[in-house]
Amino acid sequence: MQHANRLQTLEQAEAMLHVVILGAMMKTTKELLEQAKQLPLDERAELVDALLETIDASDPDRDREWSDEAQSRLRAYRSGELSATDADEVINSKRP
Repeated sequence: MQHANRLQTLEQAEAMLHVVILGAMMKTTKELLEQAKQLPLDERAELVDALLETIDASDPDRDREWSDEAQSRLRAYRSGELSATDADEVINSKRP
């Protein structure tokens, strides 16, 4: 019985430790975010790019699909099946 109580106490301690660690990580994340907000715009953009690079792993299948799609669109444009619109025109059409 004493062994079961000790095991339960250890499990409770482990659960509490996880809560403490998670809380510390969240606080750190919030602190990092607040610090990042203070950076100049170009440095924030660099930070975003660097973070995205860490989670945007290359997928050869997805890369090939996008390449195929881009080539298909280019062929359609060159053959006249697909028209193009100037980027500034698109952006201006969406502004209030």
